[in-house]
Amino acid sequence: MATSTKGRPNQGKNGGFSNYSSDNDVRLDNNSQSDSLAILLIIVLLIVVLLFLPLLAWMYTDIRRLEIRVDKALQRIDGK
Repeated sequence: MATSTKGRPNQGKNGGFSNYSSDNDVRLDNNSQSDSLAILLIIVLLIVVLLFLPLLAWMYTDIRRLEIRVDKALQRIDGK
């Protein structure tokens, strides 16, 4: 807390006391480009996951059905 030489806080523009002098204004980082990039990356990753999980599930079930057909065909061939 910035104080004057008499131990009292600095007075603000409106006559109220402030915790900082006008020379040392607190400034927030306004770099929204990196935030936008992070949000865009998260959205793209979510889209990729949401598209590829059903695709992978469909491929797995399709391959599994094909394996079952091949196994049945091999059993018929071996049975003859």
